[in-house]
Amino acid sequence: MKLEKFGDAETAYQKAIALDPKDPESYYVLALALNEQAKSARSEASRVDLLAKACQSLTEGLRQVPDEPHLVEGRAAIASKLPESARCAP
Repeated sequence: MKLEKFGDAETAYQKAIALDPKDPESYYVLALALNEQAKSARSEASRVDLLAKACQSLTEGLRQVPDEPHLVEGRAAIASKLPESARCAP
């Protein structure tokens, strides 16, 4: 997928979240798109920034829909990829 497609996906899922903040799928898929984009980041700083945004999406999703299994599992997976200095805050 081209990088501009990831940007389009990010924008679309942010809009979906704004329309229905209780839909856990939007947070999850946004995090997936950010994670995929992080895989092709041009620098470590960009990779960490994208993963941190993915973690923020999942964390916000868990605030809206506590204990949703996909969000919990996704957040744990993303958190394990972040350096200690950029840990996901619960």
